[in-house]
Amino acid sequence: MEDINILPNPNELPPNQDEAVIPDSDGYSLKMVTQTDLIETLVLCTILICTSAFLFFKNRFWVTIHLPKPNRILFLLAHPDDEVMFFGPVLINMVRLLKEHVYILCLSNGNYEGKGSLRKKELWSSCKKLGVCQSNITMLKFDELRDSPDETWSIDLLARIIDNHVVSHDIDTVITFDEFGVSGHTNHIACYKAVHKLLAQRQFPRNVRVFLLESINVIRKYCSSVFDCAVSGYTSDYMYVVNWKQRRSIMEGMRCHESQLTWYRKLYLLISRYISINTLKELKVPANQTKSN
Repeated sequence: MEDINILPNPNELPPNQDEAVIPDSDGYSLKMVTQTDLIETLVLCTILICTSAFLFFKNRFWVTIHLPKPNRILFLLAHPDDEVMFFGPVLINMVRLLKEHVYILCLSNGNYEGKGSLRKKELWSSCKKLGVCQSNITMLKFDELRDSPDETWSIDLLARIIDNHVVSHDIDTVITFDEFGVSGHTNHIACYKAVHKLLAQRQFPRNVRVFLLESINVIRKYCSSVFDCAVSGYTSDYMYVVNWKQRRSIMEGMRCHESQLTWYRKLYLLISRYISINTLKELKVPANQTKSN
């Protein structure tokens, strides 16, 4: 009769015994993998993956991170609080770079809930926290441009207003929403349509370039900013990432919009990638889509 080796139950090992050597059927010894071994392996794998990702994305992070340096830049917003809810990282970096040459044009006074006057004050307070010159902020109050997701803004009117502002302030770079508007808000998308029209019809001065804040899927929008930093570094041409001090400034700017601090916006501030990372793409209209007036 053959001898049968009975393997001991791991749960019956002495409590202070980290590992056990167990003979197998061929007389060789098997080393049991302990919890400590697993943790050490996972930590090592994590370090290797992070190091590999850093080395792989390193060139894109540091070579193509920022826009070509503008002289005078305009942030085209749909509502008060857009400057911190969406554009905070690029705005705070541009203020540091260009100082008094950063301009903001807000196309509505945010009167959706009848708080237009209050929201104007909140915008000015927020921009002050971010370092934007108070004299460089313009907010419109047109009946045709009411703050509402159900309101269809006149693209022709927007185009005239934006072109006027760009020319009068000698702007050479415009930053606004892309065709999806980040949140899908119709007022955000109208900003994109207006600048697209101006480029397509060649109404902007020749030196003006337009850059769009990229919309991303909901998983990336609310997942870890560390993870999305790696993804964005590979997929986007231009990226702005804030440090902890800059992130605090953006959070303080949002706190100035006290009328908008609902529970879900507070949650948004904690988990949204747009508080820490902005990625941009340049709007270029193909030649076959351009036409003269």
